[in-house]
Amino acid sequence: MMPFTYKLFAASLPRSVSIGARLTHLGKGFVMRKLVLVAALVLMAGGAQAVTFNVIGGQLHGASNVLVGGSLYDVQFLDGTCIGLYSSCDDVSDFTFQTEASAVLASQALLDQVFFDFYPNETYGIGPVNYGIALTPYALLIVCCDPTGDPYPAEPLFAGAVNFHPISGFPDQVAAPPS
Repeated sequence: MMPFTYKLFAASLPRSVSIGARLTHLGKGFVMRKLVLVAALVLMAGGAQAVTFNVIGGQLHGASNVLVGGSLYDVQFLDGTCIGLYSSCDDVSDFTFQTEASAVLASQALLDQVFFDFYPNETYGIGPVNYGIALTPYALLIVCCDPTGDPYPAEPLFAGAVNFHPISGFPDQVAAPPS
């Protein structure tokens, strides 16, 4: 079986705009600053194994053997745009998880198996904030049309693993668009 790559990132962003820059702009109305981390998961063959963490200089850069729906994945935390990380981000086949249910399952796996032992600011790509979000794209939203009648570029839909710092008082949770 050939391995494939799966990445987590923020949706509702123009495909060419940096995720961090867009959320800084959107986050001006929030009390807590929001940053998004991007994770790449590569499907692995093999039996059940314990999750191992890739920690460099005190920062979580990834994890191996994350179990999602019966398959094991390796995780790397990355930053970038949808276009840069997802083969142009123009087709749902660019994403490993292609349903909301499977994206929610992947997000929950990150909370249960990876983030449970780490504060958000201990994860690569997350600054000194009270929470971090790993977003899992699963579909594309096509909105019609601009003033010339052409469709706007497709925007990804996502589920997210929200990892709160204990001092926030909020429990970790999975977020998904309303059905």
